[in-house]
Amino acid sequence: MNQVNDHEPCPDDCASCESEKRLSLLAENLNNHGLETRLITCGVADGHKDGVVAANPRAPERGLFHVDDDGSVEWTFPGAKLDDDGIGRLVDEAINALRAHGMRLPKRQVTEP
Repeated sequence: MNQVNDHEPCPDDCASCESEKRLSLLAENLNNHGLETRLITCGVADGHKDGVVAANPRAPERGLFHVDDDGSVEWTFPGAKLDDDGIGRLVDEAINALRAHGMRLPKRQVTEP
């Protein structure tokens, strides 16, 4: 058995094997920073792991961080009710996640109804 992925080793040492090694390294690094991780299989049932899911055990409300073997990232969290306050919180989360570090944001325009 392969200690990395709990299945028989791939005889070809294929691209999926290399990807799984990199995902394991990513998971280890995230673990070293206090996050809990697990390797997952998302699509192809070839026995290889093709994603990592990470969560902060001290702040589960922050959601899940998912990385696929192609490098794509998805972050999911419970979000907020889509009322005026909730929309403001979601806008703040999106801006904080997507803006460049140190980039100043324009002041919000407040419109009267």
